[in-house]
Amino acid sequence: MKVTTEAAFFEEMQGNAVPHLLFLVGGDPFQTPHLQKRALLILEERIGSRPLFFDLKENGSGLLKNELSAPSLFGEAKLYVLKNVEALSVKEEKELVPLMEKSSQTFFCSAAKAKASSVLAKAAKEKGLFLEAKKLTAKEQKTEAERCIAAFFRKCSKSVDPSVVALLSDAYAGDFHGLESELEKLDLYTLGEEKVTKRHLNSLCELDHEESIFAFSDAILGRKKALCFTVAGQLLDQGIYFVTLIRSLRRAFQTDCQIASILKTSPNPEQEVTRLFPYMRGRILSGHISTAKKWGEARLSRAIAFCDEIEFKYKDSGQSEKDLLFELVGKIQMIR
Repeated sequence: MKVTTEAAFFEEMQGNAVPHLLFLVGGDPFQTPHLQKRALLILEERIGSRPLFFDLKENGSGLLKNELSAPSLFGEAKLYVLKNVEALSVKEEKELVPLMEKSSQTFFCSAAKAKASSVLAKAAKEKGLFLEAKKLTAKEQKTEAERCIAAFFRKCSKSVDPSVVALLSDAYAGDFHGLESELEKLDLYTLGEEKVTKRHLNSLCELDHEESIFAFSDAILGRKKALCFTVAGQLLDQGIYFVTLIRSLRRAFQTDCQIASILKTSPNPEQEVTRLFPYMRGRILSGHISTAKKWGEARLSRAIAFCDEIEFKYKDSGQSEKDLLFELVGKIQMIR
């Protein structure tokens, strides 16, 4: 069955019988990981089994085919999670589908984008459950981030100051994993306390490094190569992880990109920017506006894409942080 809303997707998932095959496609880089996590928590509880993950982009379909071809000795229920299904060829999908149909287990598939030729997607639409998630606007990303923050602290039985919600949702709209990491750190940091305040946030979170991150992004976009590496080195020496540095840089570019869009579409752009980013003041605010005007939405989007590419390489290639930093700075400074 193909559904068109997230609410319908979760409603069907929690119906009388758990669908044999579920397929979640694309959508938004912030929302999709959250949807996947929520779906797996529901399935794990209903099936009574921890998920078994298969990254089809990294390992191909061989391991999964071997797993499904082997006889199950105890007949226990299993939840197979198939990531990056779009990496499979049509031939590989055609080989997998009969094995999956023969199995009595549950399969949760995810893909960054839908392929018209996908046999698995077709099977999910016909015999399982299929959702192509929508891409969120910047405003929707912020609203979703606010909802996640509120839900997280309700679960922790803590209240949270509205200024904390505003700061985190502004900083992490579009970065679900970054937001999740910050929330978990805040929960541990405020252990034994009933309310999370801006004081806790300022003491702990990466937002403390906002001015340095702005200086880093400004140096890259200003093509000041020596200054780029000086600022990056200082941040890493302060204990920021490399991935955190890249994600923080990405958020700075994303902020510039959002401002560029506002400058192009809003009748009162500076007022709108101040409303959406209340934590930005003085030099940082004027700097972001200046960068957005100079670089524009299209070129800033390319800079964001390069950040994503470098983060992926860091996780998968084993290249050194220094080499990847040189590559990232070089690619962004070549944007014309």
